[in-house]
Amino acid sequence: MIKKALRLRVIFSVVIVVFSICISVTAQNAAPREQAPWSLRDHYTFSGTVLNLDYAKDNAEWRIKLYQEDSETSRINPDVIVRDVGFSIELTDGRIITHDMLGQAGETIYGRETFTSEHFGDGTTFSVKFVPYEGLFVEHKIARFMNWNFLLISISLTNTSNEPIRVSRIQSAIFGPGSISSLTENAQISSRNFIFRGGYPVYTRDKGADTLFIHDPERKVSLAMGLLPSDKADSVIDIQPGGGTWQGRIESSFAPGITLAPGETLQSDPIWFCLDIPSVVADAQFAWLLQHYSRKESAKQAPRAWVTIPDTQGLTALRREAEAARSAGIAHALIPGNWEGRPGSFEGGAPQYPRNIGDAARSLRDAGVSAGITIDPLLGDGNSGAWVTKSADGRSWVNLNIEEGRQFAVKRIQKLVGYGFSFIVIEESTIPDEVLTAFDITRAQADSFAFDTAAEAIGTSSVALLPSTTAHLQPGLDDWLEAVAAVARMAEFNIGTAPVRFVSENNATMDDASMLALRFWRGPMEFVGSPKGALKTQISEILSQKPLVARPQDTYRKAPLTWLMRSSSGSTGYIGTSILTFGGASPWRIQDIELFGGEIAPTLLWYPQNNKPVLLNEGITQTTPTLTTYGALLESKQPLFAGTTQAVTLGLDRLKSISWDGSRGILTGLLESAPMSTHAFFLMPSMLTLHSARLNNTKIKPDVEEQWISFPLPASGGSFELEFRTK
Repeated sequence: MIKKALRLRVIFSVVIVVFSICISVTAQNAAPREQAPWSLRDHYTFSGTVLNLDYAKDNAEWRIKLYQEDSETSRINPDVIVRDVGFSIELTDGRIITHDMLGQAGETIYGRETFTSEHFGDGTTFSVKFVPYEGLFVEHKIARFMNWNFLLISISLTNTSNEPIRVSRIQSAIFGPGSISSLTENAQISSRNFIFRGGYPVYTRDKGADTLFIHDPERKVSLAMGLLPSDKADSVIDIQPGGGTWQGRIESSFAPGITLAPGETLQSDPIWFCLDIPSVVADAQFAWLLQHYSRKESAKQAPRAWVTIPDTQGLTALRREAEAARSAGIAHALIPGNWEGRPGSFEGGAPQYPRNIGDAARSLRDAGVSAGITIDPLLGDGNSGAWVTKSADGRSWVNLNIEEGRQFAVKRIQKLVGYGFSFIVIEESTIPDEVLTAFDITRAQADSFAFDTAAEAIGTSSVALLPSTTAHLQPGLDDWLEAVAAVARMAEFNIGTAPVRFVSENNATMDDASMLALRFWRGPMEFVGSPKGALKTQISEILSQKPLVARPQDTYRKAPLTWLMRSSSGSTGYIGTSILTFGGASPWRIQDIELFGGEIAPTLLWYPQNNKPVLLNEGITQTTPTLTTYGALLESKQPLFAGTTQAVTLGLDRLKSISWDGSRGILTGLLESAPMSTHAFFLMPSMLTLHSARLNNTKIKPDVEEQWISFPLPASGGSFELEFRTK
């Protein structure tokens, strides 16, 4: 974890903005907001390079404006990009408390406290503390860090009354009509749509966003914001366009309500906020931060793909589809959530499934696939006790927040593990609100307890634990690029990713670009029924190859079109990078590409043509109508494997290993087989000369042109050894 932190600091070192804090010279006693302009309100200013954030004392409103030289004009009429962002608190009894109401209830207090974070080091919290109102002490906080270029915004509530108070939501940031404005027509606002279930990022199409990027190249505006998850709230960013401007809110919902006992404190999920940081770097930073908020690493031995059936069918249909799916490279089958004869019984329902569900697992294994099963750990079997509540429909529910209830669920899941299921999928529970209220937990907490209980049951076994699918994706390019962009950077930090469902009407086939996008997806894929015809061949080809390690570069786009890809062989420092641009991608400069490992911008951009390397001397691309690949190389004192002519990846995904022995001057490596013969390219430093070369233990004579070395490779691939001498 320390190594990851240090690595990220290097990545950000060329763009880091150290926020300075200054207190504006203002009137002694600020009037209410509607009566006084910002120039007459006490406020902090967090100063960036292009953008400044003002933070008001009277009611904790904040705004973002473009940096301007200090003058009377700029103070009276600043260039505001995001204006007057407030907040509100909603209680379950219908009362809504706004920041204006709190500000008008009495004199606020500015707080400023230094602290040290375990993960982020030294920081300072700036806060607005309101007088108690309706039994709540509210504190709005903005935290900044000495060595990092982001802010964290949060709101805490403390019950100062003698009675419990139930809270339903905290709208941490309210962007009123026209709040986000003054951008050009070329500005882009895009979101990353995923939620968290039990600590796993789950890509979704219709449940709100978790990150948002605002990019206006003409005004040099770059903003990024995201939500850092907790196990208490369902939090979303919902900002929509309207008449050339944008409005919406960022909120933490505690459905159906969370109880604050006297003296207890509740905090909203923190908002991560970046000013002036290129969106590609902000995307990396947010993924790194999530390591400390998302507790789930990539699932142990998680299937890359599985087949399932509609929940109206049974084991016979599932076994038939599983047998058919094997020829597509799908070796896993999932029993959907309809298998119980009685909800919560953990017994199969006839005639679709055998009563002993272990027989179903055995039947699927006999068909040549591993078996998975869908469960809701919150469902009970009808037992009574302080840890069980029945809903109006007669179903029994287990309170996993009570030790007896948790142990009951653990033993039942362990029984499934003993049956030989290799992966378990936790579906979204249909537990009613009235039961959650009786348990005094939120829906997010219940979901988190379900995952924690299942994880305890699985223990150190090899059984994988995953959330159920939420997003259903057609084989179109934009849909898959959007999905991959939402979670690609998280996979680099080993944050577990939920599956998505592949949906193809009439088994429609994919074009080459869409197939490439599917190779970017590094989480599981679910198929309802086995792929048929030509689609089966395409899926088999995708699953026969490793997922590609790819990073979006134009992250301000909903479906990014420029991607950075590098070999996943684990070797570093001796290989080039490929940059893949899908049709319609905007031109880019090599200086704008964010490389792996915090590397500086490369000095060479190239692409293969007629088995020769072609250089882009200016390092600037042009808009192309089709998928195009470029190679990027760093200046190095060691020979570099640049890539091959084969495939849009430059063959970097087929590099299994590479090693440089500086004492002997020998570069060795191994390439996997390819669909066809190709040429390999190497770049050697100017102080070296090639002495000898061997391919598959046979001496060869490569073509050498200035610093470039190339030779043909057979389709079977193989090992190479290049020996160099100093000039």
